[in-house]
Amino acid sequence: MSEPGQSGDPAKIVTPTSFKYVYAVNTELVRAVEAALAGDHGAALRELLADMRPADIADLVVVLGDDLDIDTLIDLEGSVLKDLLAVMSPHTVARTIPELDTDEAVHPLKEMDEARHDQVLARVPALDRAAVLEGLSFPEDSAERLMQRDLIAVPAYWSVGQVIDYCRYTADFPDHFYEIFVIDPRYRPIGQIALNRPMRTQRPVLMREIMEAEATTIPVNMDQEEVAVGALNGVLFSILVGLIAAFWFSAQSLGFVITFAMVVNMVVAGLAGTLIPLGLARAGTDPAVAATMFLKAVTDVVGFFVYLGLAALFLL
Repeated sequence: MSEPGQSGDPAKIVTPTSFKYVYAVNTELVRAVEAALAGDHGAALRELLADMRPADIADLVVVLGDDLDIDTLIDLEGSVLKDLLAVMSPHTVARTIPELDTDEAVHPLKEMDEARHDQVLARVPALDRAAVLEGLSFPEDSAERLMQRDLIAVPAYWSVGQVIDYCRYTADFPDHFYEIFVIDPRYRPIGQIALNRPMRTQRPVLMREIMEAEATTIPVNMDQEEVAVGALNGVLFSILVGLIAAFWFSAQSLGFVITFAMVVNMVVAGLAGTLIPLGLARAGTDPAVAATMFLKAVTDVVGFFVYLGLAALFLL
């Protein structure tokens, strides 16, 4: 005779919705949670845990034991995540913190009360603990909370060969990165290099010779809304450039084309700057590292075709 909530077939794992009103931790529930964890199916995991009582979540944590790593739970939100963190041992949470990106590690810690938060951090290695504490020190709505601290930074006087050897033999490296940042002697960013550039360049060439000296920096204490408000300045600048062009060349249509092309390009850049990082994050790639190259490609291509298209439409 099978237990309530079981299908009777040991090989079959019932769908998550079967547990919506089942609060006891049974074999099939454990199997379904294990399958969701193994497949990194955040939505299925949320559905499985959403209607469970805290006491049953505690039982589930005991059953799963070491299979329940915090890196599989960082996509959970609200009371479900808080209930899980409340019953997970500080050791289980702490052992995973060094494996997470800094912005991801901050997320579960801010869901804990101060006492449990301190218990977890006390078990985290000193270097990782310092990085997480620095992230937690900034306001939740600041740009720093969106930033990824795990990146590759090298001095401008290094050669391509030195950088390749550094990347090859350094153990403590980000899991995924698509750009290399170039810094000055005071550790300030002065440029960036897409990862494909060093791969196609001779080893003796210096990094300063192939870097793009257009690295954009945002103060870590800047409010996220302030970051977006910069678009208004761009629109005003576009109008100013259009007016100057119309006056200088005595051609109102040219001024309109320049203004409209710049505004369209900035709108597209704003949308791409929002959607591309979201898409990369959903794909499991760090947006702070990978988004720049995609964003530059989109803005360059769109800007080129919008300007030439408008010029062909109104000026020819």
